[in-house]
Amino acid sequence: MIVWTFVLVASLGVTITLAVLEPPAARRSDPARRPASVAQNPELEPAAPADRSATAADVELGCGPAAAALMPANVRQIRITGGYCGRNPGRAIVSSAVTNSTNGFIATVFYPSKTGYTTDYISLADGENAIRVEHAFNDGTSERRDVIVSRRPAARR
Repeated sequence: MIVWTFVLVASLGVTITLAVLEPPAARRSDPARRPASVAQNPELEPAAPADRSATAADVELGCGPAAAALMPANVRQIRITGGYCGRNPGRAIVSSAVTNSTNGFIATVFYPSKTGYTTDYISLADGENAIRVEHAFNDGTSERRDVIVSRRPAARR
């Protein structure tokens, strides 16, 4: 009885091992099969990417005196880019805070380099928007800039 059990287990084990190790048979490619995420109707076209150029603008902060910018009524958001204005090559931005104190919007800040930064899109209110940009550096110092971005109110109909 033990011998027959051993023979049965061994033959099943070999068969299963060979089935697992054997590569699957090549499947014939069916051109009608597509992933579910691909549109099945050829009349449908993929959606065009959103064009933010009409409603968003980039503002570059230089090292000059307090900055101010005037935005047309259709611009509802801005992205601020810039760097620090020091001459110390070892100085790097450690943390930043960019806030539109007019509407309370707190921007997310990204660092594409050790000395540069960019924000996500900051929502603007109609009229003047007081934006504060604060940086802390690896040498323990900090820098603060206040920017006024004015957005013309939309025309009333």
